[in-house]
Amino acid sequence: MTGYDKFLSSYRLSSMYNPTTILHKLLEILPRYEFEKLVSTKQADKYIKSFSSWNQLVVMLVAQAKGWHSLREVETGFKVHSSKLYHLGFKVLPTRSTISRTNYKKNPKIFEDYFHIIRSQLQPKLKRKAFKFNLDKVLKIVDSSTVNVSIKLFDWAKFRYNKGAIKLHTSFNLTDQIPEFINITDGKVGDINGINYNSYSNCILTFDRAYTSMDHWATLNDNNVDFVIRAKTNLSLKYLRQHKKPIGTGVLKDEVVEFKTKQSKGRYPHKLRLITYVDIETRRIYRYITNNFSYSAETIAYIYKKRWEIELFFKWIKQNLKIKTFFGTSENAVKTQIWIAMIYYLLLRYIQGQTKIKSLLEFTRVMKEVLLDNRSIFDIFSVEIRSKIKRSDEDVGQLTLDTFSK
Repeated sequence: MTGYDKFLSSYRLSSMYNPTTILHKLLEILPRYEFEKLVSTKQADKYIKSFSSWNQLVVMLVAQAKGWHSLREVETGFKVHSSKLYHLGFKVLPTRSTISRTNYKKNPKIFEDYFHIIRSQLQPKLKRKAFKFNLDKVLKIVDSSTVNVSIKLFDWAKFRYNKGAIKLHTSFNLTDQIPEFINITDGKVGDINGINYNSYSNCILTFDRAYTSMDHWATLNDNNVDFVIRAKTNLSLKYLRQHKKPIGTGVLKDEVVEFKTKQSKGRYPHKLRLITYVDIETRRIYRYITNNFSYSAETIAYIYKKRWEIELFFKWIKQNLKIKTFFGTSENAVKTQIWIAMIYYLLLRYIQGQTKIKSLLEFTRVMKEVLLDNRSIFDIFSVEIRSKIKRSDEDVGQLTLDTFSK
């Protein structure tokens, strides 16, 4: 019997007779050692005695999962389950004043960096989305979503006169169905300025007309990115030739074009493909610009249609995570809450992808009810959690979880 088998056997036995909380098992998915390295590098816990950065992460994760509405509710919730706090690494009961003060003072960059660490580790294990057409690259969507807030309370989140807003500039990986990049700004930052175009390479990227920029398109083209965008009506384009005969449902034209003016052509000197498409259901006509000359025109239209799925993502997180209302009004508190919400979303997607759980919404609702229960996760989701011990030169005994269906 290997050391791993002994560990798994002992875990199953302990799960039957003295199961830990569901939360405790979920936290084992997170690379704790990487988090402590971040904390140490940024000296985030300097002078901290009782409420560490890890405690802050756990509290905010639970608040997300349970859907608590205020810090008073968070404090009460932990007080009810105070007997379980020691096993979660708490030295004292988290109070609303402590949570509020920590969220206000602590730099949220630590949680942003941790999000990307978790994403890089979990992403290869996610179940990939199947598409109608065969795409040889990962499909990503760029868009932004605005959360309206009171300018009197959130004085840093400026938008318009006497109005406040927070904007989430997001790059959503549709193939893996997770956000890969989020830039949290005030509402005044335009969509086109909220994305780092140099961060994309060897993928398919689709976005709406707000991201029209010859300079950015040239950057994407140089980085081997196939972009698909809906053409603005005022684009000055010169017709060169027909690319292919219009083939496919709804395809009216498939043309090769370039920019007409010297200035625009200087910024984007390459040829482009212009596809005119009619939606069979609505009878509306659309024009799509792309630098991809190999996909069929119908595939290009399909890629742009998938852009709508980032809107579904925004709608889902606003309805099921704490994104629209906040536990604090400072910039640090807001960004901390959003990044930890995204960490929780990664955990949900990971477990969903490794099991037979089909509905993310149903899974989220179940988690809300059982998160702090002393029960075995076997009974809740009818799956096995297999714990592996990952070792490195510096890390001795960090647990990670892989889940698989019975």
